[in-house]
Amino acid sequence: MAYETATLTCIGGDSKVTEWAYNTSDKPGEVLEPGYFPDDCKINFMRSGEKLTINCWSENRRYDSTPIMVAKGVVSVTEGRIWHFLSPQSPAWPAKSNASRDKALIAA
Repeated sequence: MAYETATLTCIGGDSKVTEWAYNTSDKPGEVLEPGYFPDDCKINFMRSGEKLTINCWSENRRYDSTPIMVAKGVVSVTEGRIWHFLSPQSPAWPAKSNASRDKALIAA
């Protein structure tokens, strides 16, 4: 799938930096790929260096209450106008950890 403007939400900020949240049902590998976020200021409202939290949901989001991946980092744009998501830490995989917890609860 492609980037969806409607799911990019400003969740806070000041005159220096803004924090964004992006929710998608795209595969985590696609979203983390350089160039996923378009270089078009009419649909991509972020500026280089701003904070971004990405939440990837399964396609059955209606039934799942936990994202399959959560990644926090900053966005950066190269001289060639390619957008990158830079994360200082590995993405979290909450759906996997909840599945393990649920299995343990059922077994107990």
